[in-house]
Amino acid sequence: MGGRGSGRRFRWDSKATVGECLSLDVRTLQRQGALRPWSEALWVWKDNEGKPISKITIKGFPNHILLTYAMRKNGDDSESLAYKVLFEWTNCNYGGRRQWVKCPGTACGRRVAILYLGGKYFLCRKCQNLGYQSQREDRDGRLRWKAQQIRRRLGGSMNLLEPFPPRPKYMRRFKYWLLDMKADHWANKSLEMALAKLKGEKV
Repeated sequence: MGGRGSGRRFRWDSKATVGECLSLDVRTLQRQGALRPWSEALWVWKDNEGKPISKITIKGFPNHILLTYAMRKNGDDSESLAYKVLFEWTNCNYGGRRQWVKCPGTACGRRVAILYLGGKYFLCRKCQNLGYQSQREDRDGRLRWKAQQIRRRLGGSMNLLEPFPPRPKYMRRFKYWLLDMKADHWANKSLEMALAKLKGEKV
């Protein structure tokens, strides 16, 4: 567990795409129990080798979470930040409710599933003015990115050399099988195209 401003300090660097930013996905947080009222969790981001790179303290309340972390400004100077992110719920077609977070950006409040750290605060993609990695990539890069996003959706590493993430308990086996097949197909196709380019072949 962490306290106010605990964890490794973030950098000020502003990124251009969602894949280059640290992010908080409400679906993943919910599965891991980090949104439960009166809970406190130390959320850790890891690189492709599984090494921790950044941490944040998340405290759960009935209608919001409290994010606490330290932001590096210049050199060793840092600023401790702590602010609320409100929840919002929508009804599902077949019963139950789906949980969202509201962007804490000034004059925003959009209902979103993911917040990104593109500057000082965790905000929605629109407030951070972020694009998608696939918009930068050539065809093999876009296919690789699609395979990585499936891994990320399942809570696993985006490193294609690591084993495919296990099936979440909430997911049906058939859907998981389809995602596994798609990710494998796109990863293999991306590798084939990358090797062809290295050989100077037309793809």
